[in-house]
Amino acid sequence: MPEIATGFVAYRRRELGIGEESEESLKEIYRASLSLLYKLLFVLYAEARSLLPVQNPAYWEESLTLMARQFAERIDRRQAISDATHATRQCDSLLALFRRIDQIVYRLYGLTDEEIAIVEDRRTGSADLAVDMAAASGGT
Repeated sequence: MPEIATGFVAYRRRELGIGEESEESLKEIYRASLSLLYKLLFVLYAEARSLLPVQNPAYWEESLTLMARQFAERIDRRQAISDATHATRQCDSLLALFRRIDQIVYRLYGLTDEEIAIVEDRRTGSADLAVDMAAASGGT
């Protein structure tokens, strides 16, 4: 988890010009780090138990399990996980995966458009999550 939190701090320093974190901002970074970690663990668990459609080739190409395998292969070859400065491609892939899972859950529960709007209004906005993901990547 220190790597995730460090990514948030580095992003805030590099992109937002924040030189020193306050006690309150450190608490928020901690909460955001935990939130991202829980999301990743949830998706990995759901994929491992086939609770998500990993057997579907379209899903598999976006799956977190495949991303993790690709990262592991790069690490085994002593390569950086990403050649990009800010790991934008990985961030975009994770955001797309989270959106895909949202749609699966909405269909599973038969949510109406109004109910979906309520759910999406109450959770972390995609813009906030995008910042979370970019920050957590820490440019790795």
